[in-house]
Amino acid sequence: MARMAKYGVNRADKRLWETYDWFQKRHNEDEPVQGGLFDMNRYYYIAR
Repeated sequence: MARMAKYGVNRADKRLWETYDWFQKRHNEDEPVQGGLFDMNRYYYIAR
């Protein structure tokens, strides 16, 4: 939980989509053949 609080971006945070887009772009660059879309439903679900 401490790591999540320090490094996580909550779904209610206004920076969520900016952060998601960064990770998606990086994932596509690192895994161009096997890369796909991140499923946001699979990640920590409690919005504060």
